[in-house]
Amino acid sequence: IITQLKHGQNGVDVGNSCETPVFVAADGIVTVVQEVSPQAKNTRSRSLFGGYGNNVRISHSNGTLTLYSHLFSGSILVQPGQEVRQGQQIAQVGGGWDRRNVRMIGAGRSTGCHLHFETRGPWGVKNVLSQYRRGALVTTPAAVVAIDSSATGAGDNLPDDNSSEN
Repeated sequence: IITQLKHGQNGVDVGNSCETPVFVAADGIVTVVQEVSPQAKNTRSRSLFGGYGNNVRISHSNGTLTLYSHLFSGSILVQPGQEVRQGQQIAQVGGGWDRRNVRMIGAGRSTGCHLHFETRGPWGVKNVLSQYRRGALVTTPAAVVAIDSSATGAGDNLPDDNSSEN
């Protein structure tokens, strides 16, 4: 479920239960992995990794970079330089409370379980799910097809400006 469409990062927050698998939107190379140990005492810090909390960034052949953030501590399955394929699991949703240990789970600037997803490229940072209204239920990865590196004209249907609708 899309919980927020407009915020400082111009990405999208997709609400889900903590520990739900997170999958790669398109083939690429992992460029950045930032993760705090699940045993760390400072995982509640709102400035953790610039507010993204535990995160993975993937570079795609069409020049797009995808960012997956607020990931569950200890769940990241990839390393920088690793090739990944569309649909491959890379981590689990985090960003909520670990009630067993009474602390936030890799949250950064987050107050509940969700995945923050961004696409970045020559056009800047774009919300690829902007055609969906707030609260929409998205059950298919088709919404991110624009960044599929195998698609003809990949990225062509993304907005090329920073209009107020994103």
